[in-house]
Amino acid sequence: MSVAANQKRVFLQLRSRLLPLDRRFPERLKDALSDRRFGGRDRRLYRELAFTAARLRRVWPEHDDDFIALVATACAATPDTAAFRAAFARGPGFFRQSCQSRQSPAIPDAAPRRLPEHGQGCPCHLTDGKSVPRELFPAWALEPGRPAASPATAAALLSRASLWLRLQTATPAGVAAVEAELAGRGWPVERFEALPTAWRLPPDAAVTSTESYRDGRVEVQDLGSQFLIETVAPAPGGRWLDACAGAGGKTLQLAQLLGPQGRVEAHDIRAAALAELRRRAQRGGFANIRTLATLPPAESEATEGGGYDGVLVDAPCSGTGTWRRAPHLMHCTTPEDITRAARRQRELLDRHAPRVRPGGLLVYATCSLCDEENSRVAAGFLEAHGDVFEVRPPVRTFGFAPDACGGLTILPERYDTDGFYVVAFHRRG
Repeated sequence: MSVAANQKRVFLQLRSRLLPLDRRFPERLKDALSDRRFGGRDRRLYRELAFTAARLRRVWPEHDDDFIALVATACAATPDTAAFRAAFARGPGFFRQSCQSRQSPAIPDAAPRRLPEHGQGCPCHLTDGKSVPRELFPAWALEPGRPAASPATAAALLSRASLWLRLQTATPAGVAAVEAELAGRGWPVERFEALPTAWRLPPDAAVTSTESYRDGRVEVQDLGSQFLIETVAPAPGGRWLDACAGAGGKTLQLAQLLGPQGRVEAHDIRAAALAELRRRAQRGGFANIRTLATLPPAESEATEGGGYDGVLVDAPCSGTGTWRRAPHLMHCTTPEDITRAARRQRELLDRHAPRVRPGGLLVYATCSLCDEENSRVAAGFLEAHGDVFEVRPPVRTFGFAPDACGGLTILPERYDTDGFYVVAFHRRG
C-alpha cells in the first residue's frame, strides 16, 4: 500500500471513529492522535483533515470515501497536507471531473481552476468565491441575528483559524529577541497596525515550542479576543475581577494593561482552568494575578471592600463565533442551547453587577454571534438596572459600529478573527 493510500485509510478510519460530532470532539480527536504511531507531522495532518471534515459534515455522501477524502484535502490546504492532496487532486481536470461526477450541493458546476493555496482552506473556494452553500449550516444559523445570516460572515466561519500572538514583552530587547527567533524559524510575521502587540503567524507555526513562548514573552490569543479588553481601555493601577476567567487569556491581557500597580482577581468554577491560568501567569511573570476558586457574596464585597474598578463577565456561551476553530459546535448546537445560554448569561450579569464600585465598569463579553446572547442580554440588563448602570461607549471600536446598547460585534471577516461581542456599563455614582 502506498503512503498516500495508507494516509487516506487512516483518515477515513479516524473520521468514522469521531462520529457523531459532539462537544467532546476536540478531546476525542486528541485522544485518538495520542497513539504512538503518529509523529508530529502526522498529528498536524490528520487534525487538519478532521477539522475540515467537520466543517463539511452536512454536504457529502456518507459512503463516498473517495469524495470525502478529495474534498477534505482540497480544503485543508496546508503544508502538512500537500502530499496527501497531490494524491487525490491530480490537477484542475481531475478535480473538476471528480466533483462534477457527484451531485453535492457544496460543489457548483463552476468548479475552481485550481485548488486553494496555503491559508485559503475554506469551502467557499469550492464555489464562485461570492457565496457559500447554505447547506453547510444548520437552518437556524441562517436566520437574521444568527451567525451565518451574512454570506461574508458565513464564509469566514468556514475558513481555517489564523494564529495570533500577543506580545507580553515591552522592552526593545525583548521584542527584538522574539522577532529574531520567529525569523529564524522561517515564520513570516504580520503586525496588526492598530494594535502593535498583536502579531499573526502562519497557522502551522509551532509557537509553543519556542523560547519566546516558554519564557512568557508571547501568548497565543486571537486578535478578536484582544480587541475586547482594548475597547474598554482599563486605567493602569486598577483592581479588576475576571469573573469567568477560564484559562486566563484575557486575565493575562488585563494584568499587562493594568501594570504592576494593578491587580486582577480571576475566578472560575473549574479547578483545572485555574491551574492552567496560574501556569500561564507564572510563565509570563505576572505577580499581580490572584486566582479565586470561590467568591464572597457580592453584597458583602461591595460594602466591605468598596467593590472593583472593573468586573469582566466573559460569559459561557454557544461559541458560535468560534466555528472556525470549533466546527463541531455547528453540528451539536441548537436554538434551545442558545436560549439557555442567554438565560445563564443574564443571571451572571445580575450576580456580579453589585461587585462593581460606584464609578466602575461592568464589561460583558461573549464569543457568540447570536443577538439573543448579545444585544438582547445587554438590553435586558439595562432595562432592569438602568437606575444604577448606564452605557459606557467603547473607547476604541476598531471600525465596528456600536449597537443601540453601545455594544460591538467583532465580525470575523473583517480582520481574520473569531467572532465576539462586548459591551461596557458604567455604574453611576
